[in-house]
Amino acid sequence: MSRYSNQKRAKRAATSAATPSSKKGVSTSGAGPAAMTDVKTRKDRMNKAVSGLDSALFTEHLVGWLEATAYLRSRSEAVGSKDQTGAIPSFSAADLEKPPARAVADDAVFAFCISAALNADKAAVEKFEASLSARFGAAFPGSAALGCCLRGTETGDPLDSAAGGFIKDMLEAKAFDPRDIWNAGLRLLEKVRQSNFVQELIGPLAKWHRDRWTHIITQQLFNVTRPRATVPPIEEVLSDKTNDQCFIACLLIAATGAVDLELDETYRAHLQGLARRG
Repeated sequence: MSRYSNQKRAKRAATSAATPSSKKGVSTSGAGPAAMTDVKTRKDRMNKAVSGLDSALFTEHLVGWLEATAYLRSRSEAVGSKDQTGAIPSFSAADLEKPPARAVADDAVFAFCISAALNADKAAVEKFEASLSARFGAAFPGSAALGCCLRGTETGDPLDSAAGGFIKDMLEAKAFDPRDIWNAGLRLLEKVRQSNFVQELIGPLAKWHRDRWTHIITQQLFNVTRPRATVPPIEEVLSDKTNDQCFIACLLIAATGAVDLELDETYRAHLQGLARRG
């Protein structure tokens, strides 16, 4: 039995995440056209680094991404001023230590680690840590997130710690039973929904859900509660070939019976909202 299999812990995982995601990406309000082109270019580079697990590309362009998000925050706060076309300011070493910059760096590092976990590529994360440490030192921007994902270090944020624990286990190829899969999928969905990289991660995360639950209902029926009653709803959701947030939410709802979980009504309503397209 894996360490996540205790039923009470599983129920806490289903209920403690009941509050819908409140963190949002950086607003682009107030930025001029030239600056927005620069922001998009910087984001595209980071998207490529996260999706391709390219640690060198990520390290090279991390500061540029932190500068871009800081610029967008400053322009959002200055909406209504006449100066809306300035270039993106460069960061100083002190700027890298500011809490907003550290938070954006943690988000980006978490995104890279989630991408690696979905590909079961621990070596990519170890290379990633070495690259960032070589460039910025041991306390690099995003070091808290990487420690959480690679070593299970607590961050003080319950969702970060829970998602980081699952990411660590995925990177270490720990065996997951169906309830572990359900809980990991729930936590990763919530973490991805808060990320600036949600568009890059939601498709791969949906594919991970699809692959794991297909394996469960074809190879692990002995681990499924009342399979004759609980597998058909899962099969119905799996017949939807679209890998998106709606699919993940529908699958989580459909699989509750298979892992013998009773969702908190508030969170069930939240998932049902995510399960609607359009």
